[in-house]
Amino acid sequence: MEKVKHILQQVGLKATKSRCEVLAFLIEHHGPISIEEMQKKLAKKSPDRVTLYRMMQQYYAAGIINRVDFREGFERFEFQDHHHHHIVCTHCAVVEEFELCDADDIAKHALKHSKKFKIIKDHSLELFGLCNSCTKKGL
Repeated sequence: MEKVKHILQQVGLKATKSRCEVLAFLIEHHGPISIEEMQKKLAKKSPDRVTLYRMMQQYYAAGIINRVDFREGFERFEFQDHHHHHIVCTHCAVVEEFELCDADDIAKHALKHSKKFKIIKDHSLELFGLCNSCTKKGL
């Protein structure tokens, strides 16, 4: 728990018991998770939905977590221990991480050809397709 407190203090957030428990959960979870899934898995320790959402906004603003959109109509969140992206099966929803990212090249290209932008601050890249299992099933 000391590691978690240290992370929160480094980014200027008060290390309350609730914040520490939620961040520790995200660190141990390994992968994107929704607010609803967090509430279920945290069970009795879980703050209410609004508080969890506020925490995720604070953690995101502080650079501790990433927001991930798998086109489900809601966001998922994950601890940012390294820069990576995801491939998502559009049939069975299996998710795989990948670390290759040429976003700097894409950003330079986009800015070179942009008439309205001078700075890119962040990016998000999720790929969607069919996993091996669904492809074998002929989907």
